[in-house]
Amino acid sequence: MLTVGGETFRKETAYVFDFDPARTLIIFDEFANNLKADTAQGKGTTEDRKENIRRLLNFFPVIGEDDEGTMVELDAASVLSIPRKLKSMEVVRRGFMCNYLFNIGNVFGAPAAIQEIVNKLQTAQEEKGTEKKPVEGIGDVNVDENGDVEVPEEIVIGKAKDLFGDKVYDYSEIKPDFSNYVEQGATNGKIDKEIQKVAEAVKDKLKTDVVNPATDDYGSKTAEKKRIERQVEREVDTSFQKIADDYKQQANIAQADLDRKRKDANTEAEVRQAENEFVETMKAAMQSLNDAVQETVKQTMEEKPKEVVEHLERNKAERQKRDIEEEVRSHLRGFSRTIPSFIMAYGDDGLTLANFDEYTEDDVFLEVTGITEDEFRFLRDGGDYTNEQTGKEEHFDGHLFDETVFNDS
Repeated sequence: MLTVGGETFRKETAYVFDFDPARTLIIFDEFANNLKADTAQGKGTTEDRKENIRRLLNFFPVIGEDDEGTMVELDAASVLSIPRKLKSMEVVRRGFMCNYLFNIGNVFGAPAAIQEIVNKLQTAQEEKGTEKKPVEGIGDVNVDENGDVEVPEEIVIGKAKDLFGDKVYDYSEIKPDFSNYVEQGATNGKIDKEIQKVAEAVKDKLKTDVVNPATDDYGSKTAEKKRIERQVEREVDTSFQKIADDYKQQANIAQADLDRKRKDANTEAEVRQAENEFVETMKAAMQSLNDAVQETVKQTMEEKPKEVVEHLERNKAERQKRDIEEEVRSHLRGFSRTIPSFIMAYGDDGLTLANFDEYTEDDVFLEVTGITEDEFRFLRDGGDYTNEQTGKEEHFDGHLFDETVFNDS
C-alpha cells in the first residue's frame, strides 16, 4: 500500500526473481506440499504432490526460461521435474554421498530405535580419516508434528526460577506517576518523553538483571546476546509506544470535542462547562495512562525473564537438533555411498528405493552397509516399535530416504 497526496495505491502484481532455478522450485514444492500432513516432509505420491503444486500455481504462477530463451509459465509437472533433474545430477556427481537423498525431519519420531540403527552405519567422513562419532541425544530434543522444536514450559519455568529466583521482580525503583500532569498542562511531547524515560529504565533493568545473567549462564556468544537485547528493547518500546499513542488519541479527540463546543457555545457558561468537561476527560485519560504504564512495567518485569529463558532454551534445542541431524546425515551418507557398488553388482532399469532390498543378498547387504535389510526397511518404511521409556507400542513413519530423488538418481 502506498499513499501519495492523500490517495492510496495498491500494488496488484509483484515478481520475485531468482537466478537459481532449483532453489526457487524446491521452495515452491515444499511450500505447496508441507501445508498438508499427507505430503509434508517428502511424503505422498507424485500425483498428490503434483496436485498440490497445481493448486498453488493458481495463486503464485512460476515463469521460467525454456530451451529457446522464451519466458513461459511452468506447469506442475515442470515445477516437480526441473529440481528433480538437478538434484539427481548432483547426487550422481557426488557418488550418492549427498543430503538430497534424505528426509531428516522424521528422525526424531522414534528416537531410541532410530539412534541404534543409525549408529551401526559407518560415517561418510571415516574415509577421510576422521573418528566415527555416534549419534546421541535424539530423544532429548522435543519436536512437534511439523518437526519444529518445542520447549516444555516446565523446563522454562524451572530454569527461570533457578536463574533469577524472586529478585528480578523487584522493580520498586521504577515508579512512573503521571497523576499530576493534567494540572501542569503537560503536552503530548512531554508525555512522550516521560513514557520513554520509563521504557529506558525498564530496558536497563532487564539488560542488567535478566539478559546479561541469562546469556552468561547459557554461554551465549556476543552476537546472540546482542540479538536478544535488541529483541527485548523492541518489544519494550512497542508496548510503551502503544500506551503513548492511545493517550494521544484520547487527548486529540478531547481537544477536538472542546474546540467544537467552544465554537457552538452561545454563552460564557457553556464555554466554561465545556472546558470543565475537557479537564475531567483529560484527568480520566491521564489516569488510564498512569494505570497502563504501571501495569506494563509490572507485566514486563514479571514475564520477560521467562520469555528470555524460553528464547535461549529454544536456540539451544535448535542447535542440538541441527547437530544431531547433521550427524545422522553423516551416517546415512556412509550408507548411500555403498549404493553405486550395489547398482554395479545387481542393478537394472527396474531398481527403485522400494525394491532395493530385494536386489541384494541379506548377508552381503549386512556386510557392506553395517545394518540388516530389516533395519533398512525400518528406516525406509517405518513400523511399530516399543518405546523404551514408556514400554508402549508406538509407530514410526519412516521416510528417511527421499524416494523420488533416490529413484531419479
